[in-house]
Amino acid sequence: MNVRTRPSILLALVLLALLVAACGGAPPLPSGEVTTSPSPVASATSSPVAAASPSPSRAPLPLSPTQALIEQLTARIEADGSDGAAHRDLGLALLQRIRETADPSLYGPAFAALETARKLLPEDPVVLLGIGGLQLGRHEFAEALATAEETLTLAPGFASALAVQA
Repeated sequence: MNVRTRPSILLALVLLALLVAACGGAPPLPSGEVTTSPSPVASATSSPVAAASPSPSRAPLPLSPTQALIEQLTARIEADGSDGAAHRDLGLALLQRIRETADPSLYGPAFAALETARKLLPEDPVVLLGIGGLQLGRHEFAEALATAEETLTLAPGFASALAVQA
């Protein structure tokens, strides 16, 4: 039986808090700026690129590097739906966009991309790391821990997974 001491539990909580902050934080808005979120119904029926784009009520801005990457990856997937790396990278890019915008409607498309990548690349620990990051962002801590443990069976010593497991 594995008995954890108080210092190791405290360390685990601190590391988990740091990971949650890293995965779920968003930059503050300039003073006076108001946010608008797209409808959850619209995001469920639109592409990840549309969901990651700015609100139509504002003047269009140039694409951010993350949005440009999302568009490139979406085009790659449209050209070859069996490109597991493109699905993985799209899921990770959408997680980055969530951090940039704090838009929870992007969790669905990110999860779909990562689950597809998981089917296409079952031995890729980065896919599992992305799924774990998504679970942390959704505050699904028990699931994130299980995903970290699964990642460690694929890649023992994988530092990011070790941080969640600690």
